[in-house]
Amino acid sequence: MLEYRSVVCVFHGIGVSEEIRILRINGQEQPEWKGRRWVDYLNTSARDGWELVTVNHLGGGLLVHFKREI
Repeated sequence: MLEYRSVVCVFHGIGVSEEIRILRINGQEQPEWKGRRWVDYLNTSARDGWELVTVNHLGGGLLVHFKREI
């Protein structure tokens, strides 16, 4: 069985130094990620078993979908 997660992220900066301004997981804002690096979020998600499925560019950020086995 699979579990899915939708993430919306708005950034400040470019490349691996991109700092998170807003991060929402399944519509819920995650203030603990504000000011942290996007690459750190991706690494944390991978350690938690999440696999990146799709990436869609938005005006100032991304809409990203993840999945994992439950």
